[in-house]
Amino acid sequence: MEESLDVETVHSVCQECKIILVETNSQATSDLVAGVTEAVALKANEISNSYGGQETGWDSSADEAAYKHPGTVITASAGDDGYYKLRLPG
Repeated sequence: MEESLDVETVHSVCQECKIILVETNSQATSDLVAGVTEAVALKANEISNSYGGQETGWDSSADEAAYKHPGTVITASAGDDGYYKLRLPG
């Protein structure tokens, strides 16, 4: 349901935009990183991550390179449990 809401929101703001939905196999960090990598490979200009998993235990330093792509805007929601637990490199 959350993915549908995200896609509908993007479409309502930019009806002429090409929207690419990339889904991962699981909420495991490795799969989430693979999803971002796939979106970059598909030439996405903006990537909006909507992660639904636990916000504890994420070692962002191990996956820092996956979120550094000059010219590509990459965002992530703060989550339902608060922004203070997940700090992506930036």
